[in-house]
Amino acid sequence: MSKHILFLVFRQSIETIQGVLTEGETVSQNMLLWAESLYNETIVWVEGTLQIPQNDQREVKSPSVHDVEIKIEKVRFTPSTAPMRNSLCLSCIL
Repeated sequence: MSKHILFLVFRQSIETIQGVLTEGETVSQNMLLWAESLYNETIVWVEGTLQIPQNDQREVKSPSVHDVEIKIEKVRFTPSTAPMRNSLCLSCIL
């Protein structure tokens, strides 16, 4: 079974960073399909881990942050911009 991967670009203020959503233990195929359907500039809450792109990947060029990406574990839509404790609100750019 091959894993499905979705790359998202997130923005906070003027900084952008790439996020990687990979089907697996914590991410279902339905979550990938949902994330793929997000509109440009959708405000989402993201939980994940910063990681250096794997050796077989090229440098991340599109976002302003080139040397790391977010390995996404959870992503959810938020209708409100009210801050949540220990979280970072990002705008999804597709």
